[in-house]
Amino acid sequence: MVDLETMGTSMDAQILTIGAVAFDRKTFKIIDEFYRRIDLASCEEIGLRKSQSTVEFWEKQSEDAKNEAFNAKNRVHIKDAMHNFVEFWLKNNGQCFWCNGANFDEPILSTVFERINFYKPWKFWDVRCVRTYLAVAGRSMKDYGFAAHNALLDCKNQLKALEDVTAKLESTFRL
Repeated sequence: MVDLETMGTSMDAQILTIGAVAFDRKTFKIIDEFYRRIDLASCEEIGLRKSQSTVEFWEKQSEDAKNEAFNAKNRVHIKDAMHNFVEFWLKNNGQCFWCNGANFDEPILSTVFERINFYKPWKFWDVRCVRTYLAVAGRSMKDYGFAAHNALLDCKNQLKALEDVTAKLESTFRL
């Protein structure tokens, strides 16, 4: 499960933070966690952009959310973060790229990997969308609360929703 906090909504958006959890696909137990704060100057170096509407969005968020997203502590160059992410993916035998919106997190990361000319460890057919999965069961992330725009906490919340809906679908369809 992967989540990004960004400075835009386009495929070339600057990334503030990236969070991910590797999980057992049968038990939904978290196996490993990944979190990095990205240096925005390094995003600019590879041509990633920010949008004014997203700057305004962040201005309206809670102090906790803004502090987590914009805290200068432990920021890393985007190339280093992507290298670390690939290591995390491979170490945990990543198979499917789950995210809450297949038209957001994955395309942004794919753009980054292309810009830095770096190996992307998943294929397009490995992308899974939590939003779509939940919709099949008549649910949305609003039914599970929000983690206030913290990429790692959002991953954990999305995983709980995925587990809940899977149980519901299995009981409904006797999968």
